Amino acid sequence: MNARHKSRSEREPIRPLRELFHTSHFYEFYRLYIPAAILIGVICGLFMVAFNLMIMGSIALFSVLPPFVSPLMGGAFSGALIYFGFREIDGSGISKAIEMTHSPADLKDRTAITKMVATSVSIGTGNPVGREGPAVLIGAALGNFVGRKLGFKDPAHLRVFLMMGSAGCTAGIYKAPLGGALFATEAPYKRDARLGYFVPAVVSSITAYLVYTWILGLEPFLQIETSLAFELSLVPLIVVLGVCAGLTSVLFAVTLMSTRNVFRAHLPDSLDPVVGSGLACIVILLTGLLLDSSLTVAGLGDHVIMTVVSSPVPITALLVLMFGKLFSSSFVVGGRVSGGVLAPSLF
Repeated sequence: MNARHKSRSEREPIRPLRELFHTSHFYEFYRLYIPAAILIGVICGLFMVAFNLMIMGSIALFSVLPPFVSPLMGGAFSGALIYFGFREIDGSGISKAIEMTHSPADLKDRTAITKMVATSVSIGTGNPVGREGPAVLIGAALGNFVGRKLGFKDPAHLRVFLMMGSAGCTAGIYKAPLGGALFATEAPYKRDARLGYFVPAVVSSITAYLVYTWILGLEPFLQIETSLAFELSLVPLIVVLGVCAGLTSVLFAVTLMSTRNVFRAHLPDSLDPVVGSGLACIVILLTGLLLDSSLTVAGLGDHVIMTVVSSPVPITALLVLMFGKLFSSSFVVGGRVSGGVLAPSLF
């Protein structure tokens, strides 16, 4: 009999739609993770509110000190924590969070608290670091903690909780729910993203964003107004700007990694933050002698960004700011002072 005329009994059986679309698998997956994502989002949002308030309080506390002296106190504090065994506060935190995503059993429960305290002091004392790297690690620690308290032990399950926590804290501190979810699902992998975890990460991000903005308001991270209208004649300038930004980012990465390697080869771990913040103090002092007091490379630098955008600044001053921030941030983060690199990169 010709194959085209096979009887119905010989044909491939019709599969139910539930099997074709794997509805049972997706139902179990979302039944397991969506409620947990909401819980983690609420916790991450509250922690990021506390983190932001701690940073503001630390800035107010250390503002009485000269900006070219106070970073040493933050460096000494990070060094003391490392000396007494709190090594999780080392540097940015993103690489640690990525490492722990693949081995969540090694992530300590205390990490969220120690990283918040160390980074708050680092930023408050004027070290040129940011909040995003610590926020990622804080979120990973919170997600891991919640997952374990809910009874999960398998690394495959805990990995999802770490991603939900990282997404929630990133979305909260930067008021960017979609960006938090994309970052958390893409950063731990070299060539792709774990899009299967994207929905729980989005739910956690949106929840954290809503909690954070409900308490601290909807004001954007950078309040910048511009009247520039896009024209095709601007495309070559945008391309040149992109090339310059790319080359500068490469220089930043090379300087940061080189500084870290030199410190690790020649200094005790607990002394790295002191030396790194000391070098940053020298850079802050030199740039302060060359520029107006409103233009400083110390601290987060968001107010300096808004000043540069809203008022004309000479190109020489911009170059001094750029290289001053690049080298001072490299010294500090390469020297294990707790803090991120996104804020310096935006700068």
